[in-house]
Amino acid sequence: MSRFVLDPDMLLGVGASAGVREKPDVEGNWREDVLLMRELGVKTCCLDVSWARLEPEESLFDRNALDDLREEILLLRGLHILPLLRFDRDTPPDWFLKKGGWENADNIRAWLLYIERVVREIGHLVCEYITFIEPNAYAMHAFLSDERSQAHRVRAMMSASHVMSVMATAHIRAYKLIHDLRRGLGFSDTKVGFSLQMYMFRVSHRMEFVRAGGTKNVEKWFHKQPLSAMATGHFTLPMRAPQRIRPGTYCDFLGVNYGGMFTWGGNTGVLHARRDDLGREINASGIGKCCRDALDVVGDMPIYITGISIADSRDVSRARFISEHLEVLSASGLPVARVYYQGLFDGKEENNACGLAGTDENGDRMLLRSGSFFAELIEEKGLSEEMYQNYVAGQEYPQ
Repeated sequence: MSRFVLDPDMLLGVGASAGVREKPDVEGNWREDVLLMRELGVKTCCLDVSWARLEPEESLFDRNALDDLREEILLLRGLHILPLLRFDRDTPPDWFLKKGGWENADNIRAWLLYIERVVREIGHLVCEYITFIEPNAYAMHAFLSDERSQAHRVRAMMSASHVMSVMATAHIRAYKLIHDLRRGLGFSDTKVGFSLQMYMFRVSHRMEFVRAGGTKNVEKWFHKQPLSAMATGHFTLPMRAPQRIRPGTYCDFLGVNYGGMFTWGGNTGVLHARRDDLGREINASGIGKCCRDALDVVGDMPIYITGISIADSRDVSRARFISEHLEVLSASGLPVARVYYQGLFDGKEENNACGLAGTDENGDRMLLRSGSFFAELIEEKGLSEEMYQNYVAGQEYPQ
């Protein structure tokens, strides 16, 4: 008897930093990461690269970092693990921020030169790319958490919308560039997208000026307007394209990083909410709604869940978290092609224990119990009653 069965075409994978991470010694040896992936049995991974490491100074690329990236991709392909390359997981380079970062539309050119260099280096090895990870969160989180005056919030929102508009324009131009470059290399299997941060929302009493429209206004600003601009080239106020953009289709899959429940304007003091070790509210049922809402904007296309994760330092609720989200997706009827758990290795250096693997008493890497559960989910393509009793039954979330 099965609790749920995954679609045969759905791939489960993990997200991990490439060997060109900004601080290469923080998470250990990337080769060990790849061997952990093999132990999990994944057939795909989200591979995050650091712009700051690849291009530490403008127009000056680190040859060693590019070689490391190529070597890691070759190892993944040798193990039949398909890399989905994500360009901007880390903070942009200092030199880019000093030039105004994403507030300055002229900086799109520097971004495209970076994209071009990377694709020319590894474009024959990688067919799938994500240009931006959570651009809406990058642009709007300062506004979301702002507790100052209503007038200040309005100004902050206009500034956030401008940043989001610049990033959307950069994505569209990168989408075209990557397709053109790989077409020139003789490939027709290119897939390019972006990954939007999506939540179930509630509105705090501190945000009176949006409370009249409730969560619909929040979803429009944080989800639908950025999604429409990046996926179709349709910019709606307060977003406005800084360069001429023709409406079209600018993604080959819908990327969703799902973050559970988020309270716009600060914690409302909800009692008995299910939370992880970082206080993030868990809401597995909302992942289906977020995906449906997104498809209403972009039309039918494959969905890549590019990130779900839980901070669980004792590894006592992660199996439940994973099973609940997969159960919702398997019953949804949505065209979900990929689900990536965002967090491979728990180094424990930071209080952000999200990984499926940690270290044993000798400091050697090993799968945690939740990692073994994930590996069985991949092998069995679903959750049997025996697996449920072995891994999930009795697990509780922190309150």
